[in-house]
Amino acid sequence: MITTIAWILWGLLALNTLYWLITSFLPGDAGGRWLFRVQGLIWLAGLILTAALPFSKFHLIWIYLLGAMAPYAIMQWRMQRSMDMGTSPVAQHVRQHLEEASGGEVWSWPEMLRTFKVYEAVSPREYAETFQLSEFSKRWVTNEPQVGSVRVIRRSDKQKGRLLYIDSPRFYFSWSPDR
Repeated sequence: MITTIAWILWGLLALNTLYWLITSFLPGDAGGRWLFRVQGLIWLAGLILTAALPFSKFHLIWIYLLGAMAPYAIMQWRMQRSMDMGTSPVAQHVRQHLEEASGGEVWSWPEMLRTFKVYEAVSPREYAETFQLSEFSKRWVTNEPQVGSVRVIRRSDKQKGRLLYIDSPRFYFSWSPDR
């Protein structure tokens, strides 16, 4: 009885996998079809493994969930990567806001690494605690919850200084050289 249920489950997943693989290779609107190719390929690998090797057919339950989550995980990774690189529309808007508020240049993570070498970092929480009771507590930067600080060396002239950063999307701004 249980093996019959397992083979029925295997057959249903095989039909579903076949459907996703066929529709993802059809011509037409490509939209996000390549993502569903990944999903179908994970399911196909699960079908082959459970049919060819001495695995229980119920292993398909977690393989099915893995394949179903793959497109979502890939899109989340791509969105986070574009936020970190400063290429998403949200990141561009944040960058524009930072340029206006700080009145200076703003660097993304890769741009900052090309321009500066980091040797010390202060987390946003530590940075907020530093300025809570000081005369700088009225500045706009101290009211932002994600702002931290890094100590850097400018690569072009070996000048030491400090940059502020926001966490997500990661941008660096307000370069100030040490005296």
